[in-house]
Amino acid sequence: MQDILYKYLILNQRLQLPSIGSFSIDTLPAEIDKANGLLHAPTQVIRYRQGEAAADRHFISFVAKETGLDEEDAVREFNDYIARLQHESGTNHGVEIPGMGTLKKET
Repeated sequence: MQDILYKYLILNQRLQLPSIGSFSIDTLPAEIDKANGLLHAPTQVIRYRQGEAAADRHFISFVAKETGLDEEDAVREFNDYIARLQHESGTNHGVEIPGMGTLKKET
């Protein structure tokens, strides 16, 4: 599921995870370093916003297509994954989502 999350984020520039929050890809503008005569290219950063995020039907369709599941099973698998993320983010180590970062609840 982690690979699917990352792929969806890259393709759609945003990802909403109910009860966890949302991720988006923002582009930072190019920067000029006059002192060294350099132009730094624009960069992309992944931003996380904590808070309630609505379920995304497009994402569920994407999960179904990527996994070969029907949409009902895709919803069930996604909900199970969200429950695991919520649990693991409450541990001392948090939970890493490759390519996106580590989620850890602050105490």
